[in-house]
Amino acid sequence: MDEYPIPLGHEGIGIVEELGPGAEKFVKAGDRVIPGRGGTGGGY
Repeated sequence: MDEYPIPLGHEGIGIVEELGPGAEKFVKAGDRVIPGRGGTGGGY
C-alpha cells in the first residue's frame, strides 16, 4: 500500500532543499514547488 500524501497524475512536486547560484531570486530552501514541464505532453 502506498504512503500518503503522494502526487497523483503526471505533475511533479517537491520541496526545495538546496539552491544553485542565482536561484535565490526565484525560490528559497523550504519552498514547495511544482516544476514547469514545457507543455502537457499531449494531455488535455
